[in-house]
Amino acid sequence: MSLIKPTHVNDIEFDENDIEIFNIPDVKERITKLREHFFPRLELLVNDCLELVKQVYGIEPFAQKPNVHSPGKSSNKEYGVASVGLSGKRRNSTKDKPLAIKNADGKSIYIHPSILTFDVLEQGCIRVVFHPFLVSIESNFVAKVRQEMLDNIDLLNDNFMAFEICYTSKSVENSTDFPELVNTKRFNLPDSQDIQSLHFHTNAFFFPTNFDDELHILKLAFVALYPLLDLFVSIGDGRESRFSEMLNQFHDWHFENLSQDTQNQDDETINNIESELIALPSEELDDLVIDRENIEPKLNFDPENLKDARKRNIAAIVQRQGQSKFRSELLKAYGGQCAITDCDAEAALEAAHIIPYLGTETNCLANGLLLRADIHTLFDLHLISINPDTSRIIVSSSLLNTCYRELNDKNIKLPKDEVALISHQALSHHYETFLNKQNATI
Repeated sequence: MSLIKPTHVNDIEFDENDIEIFNIPDVKERITKLREHFFPRLELLVNDCLELVKQVYGIEPFAQKPNVHSPGKSSNKEYGVASVGLSGKRRNSTKDKPLAIKNADGKSIYIHPSILTFDVLEQGCIRVVFHPFLVSIESNFVAKVRQEMLDNIDLLNDNFMAFEICYTSKSVENSTDFPELVNTKRFNLPDSQDIQSLHFHTNAFFFPTNFDDELHILKLAFVALYPLLDLFVSIGDGRESRFSEMLNQFHDWHFENLSQDTQNQDDETINNIESELIALPSEELDDLVIDRENIEPKLNFDPENLKDARKRNIAAIVQRQGQSKFRSELLKAYGGQCAITDCDAEAALEAAHIIPYLGTETNCLANGLLLRADIHTLFDLHLISINPDTSRIIVSSSLLNTCYRELNDKNIKLPKDEVALISHQALSHHYETFLNKQNATI
């Protein structure tokens, strides 16, 4: 199984010209054009997500097609957003029973208060948004969903961090501290108006965008948020929740696919670099401080980066140290020390991905190690690995006559934060690749 590339939405893209629709002065005409212009593409994205929901969670989604469209046909408001997404099945107040939950005034309701959507904003960008409380809802419902989230906070936080999903309300803007949110009564929202403003959202990707890049990340984020929508809808319908099971299913599916999808990535280039490194005399390896700036351009050469040497050098340092948020979390989890050498010089420490970086979804603490710069390079080249069953360091035979031999069979430093515990599956993938390379050189 590999990360699903849809068969019918590969040609979806958004560009800067799309936002001209938002500038139509007549409100009625603008709303009509917004629907005609954006809904077909957004519906394709949502329907494709539903296909993946079936595969990942083994269920029939409770909505077979997008059932949230905004703006509506009869809208006459000023709209700066076009949305298509999912909610629970709509009930007819004259034919159906109301939901198992009530609003804050104790009155029956027939429309689920939670929606999951793709939003196109007038600023010229697209993101995924989950609104848990579109209306003011009874405190009992809030308490139930809060407890489910609290019971599964580690896994929920792990999945959210993988896609840099934030929450925002009137009192909090763009926070990723989900444990603090869930552990505080009523989500730390002091009144009904504030709780209605709460929403979870991905980063916004500005146009131009296309499926092969940003839209594919948003699709995975939509599927990752689906268990949260299902939790809210299940309680509203009076059904048993599968929240914990679904979070685990997505987590396992995501890491399995990342592992398989990266198995052959850049193998030829990395093998060439590895051969150059192994060919160095042992005395040069003894004093080696690996110049990653000489290696990385071979992997991803961009002539635009040649314009300003000073800016390029600064950017290279940031790149090799790792995305600032991901790196700062690893620094905290490992107490500011390299997991392999115990080096505590912060400027020399980098955020290493066990499964290579494929976008923000791989910036997961369980897929990270805090490593000294030279160790990071050797780890990426599979000249150093970690036995996933013993947590002991294994050094390539080609380095056993160098200073790195002292690391062989040494225990790695484990993170202080349980959320950052290393993924056994990711480590197994790296170790297996390491062993295959060792066997190939024998």
